Parts: sequence; structure tokens; C-alpha cells
Amino acid sequence: MTIGQVSFKGTYLIPFSQMQGADAYAKMRAIGQETAKFTDINNMQQTKDGIVVNIDDKKEKEYLAVIAKYGVNLQKLNSPAQNATKGDVESYRFMMSKLYPAIADEETARYANMPEGDYKSKMYLDTYWRFKNSPYSKEGK
Repeated sequence: MTIGQVSFKGTYLIPFSQMQGADAYAKMRAIGQETAKFTDINNMQQTKDGIVVNIDDKKEKEYLAVIAKYGVNLQKLNSPAQNATKGDVESYRFMMSKLYPAIADEETARYANMPEGDYKSKMYLDTYWRFKNSPYSKEGK
């Protein structure tokens, strides 16, 4: 997507407040799997309120139908998602705070100041897999 093609028509927030209860994690995973064909990682952003997603205008109705199936009320936004890497620092902070609370702030600051690239991506994925297999993750339980 180039700057000239940016449209706010298909920009939505999937609020975390809609993901409550025992099935919240499973619901979010199912939505992610079913809607992956409507956007790519560069058109998503994790925020403190939820996940912002830019949807191609041609696929918007299909996307809304999938989301409606799960009973989630999306919020229409008037601004696009920024690059997805903006939300990775908060995710990294959360995972580190569970895995290594004593060094979480220091490691998160180090991670946030790294240049974008393969090493930073590998570091995030390594932390993600450790978290996913830990007792703090629903998958690790």
C-alpha cells in the first residue's frame, strides 16, 4: 500500500474489551486466522485499546461478515493503523514482565531502542515462544 492509496474507509478497531471471558483467547485466535486473508501485518497495529486493522475497501464487507459471526462490535476509525511494529514494544513489555519481572524494564528499553531488522524480529519471536510455552500463557497451561 503506498501513501497515495491510503484510505480510512476500511480502518477498524477490534477492542480488547470485546474479548472478555473464558473463550476470549480462542475467539481472538479464530478471528485472526479467518481474517488474515483480508490484510497483512503492515496494516495492523496493537494499541492499548485493541487491534487497529486497515482493510482493503474491496474486501471490507467480507471482513465485517466474518467479524459479525463472532459477535464482536468493531469501532470505525478515522485514521489508519500505523506500522505494526508500534505495538510490539508493549507486547514485548508484557511478556517480559511475566517471564522476567526483575529485568523487564531494562530489557524492554533495550528492545525498543534496537534498529528494525532480523535480529530484533528474532529476539521478539524468541521471547514470544518462551512466553507461549510458559505457565503465563493459556497455551502453556
